[in-house]
Amino acid sequence: MQQFLREESDSFRSSGLDLATFGQRLRHLRRARNLTLAELGARVGRAPSALSLLENGRREPKLSLIDSLAKALSVSPDELLRPQPPSRRAQLEIALEEAQRDPLFRDLGLSYLKVGARVPGDVLEHLVALYGELRRERTRPTATPEEARIANAELRAACRSISGK
Repeated sequence: MQQFLREESDSFRSSGLDLATFGQRLRHLRRARNLTLAELGARVGRAPSALSLLENGRREPKLSLIDSLAKALSVSPDELLRPQPPSRRAQLEIALEEAQRDPLFRDLGLSYLKVGARVPGDVLEHLVALYGELRRERTRPTATPEEARIANAELRAACRSISGK
């Protein structure tokens, strides 16, 4: 595994790395160790702004950086690469971010909500639930097949009565 981790890679997308989850996990582990971006950056030889891009899911990490981050945070590289968000709040933040990228959400004309530590968890729960319900409503058929058959029969009968046939 160590040999594999030393190899450089420009992209993890083909391997299925979810950048938002990776970023949330990195932030969670960094904060759990009471490290600032600058302190972690000094340990791995990267600028705090570069680590911020990783934490925000906007940059793909190279394998060598994952190895360095894991060592600096005293975890295995597998811990950093786990596909599950590190907490319920992280899961909600990821879900809201994905929702805000959806054209269905953007069509509402709402401004982008940057989720920070001050946004309460119950607000995130509500927003994600509302988006889920909106998505279900928009993708639900307007009528069941049986309702459509009845409506078509009524429409045909109405057309016949108008035309006199």
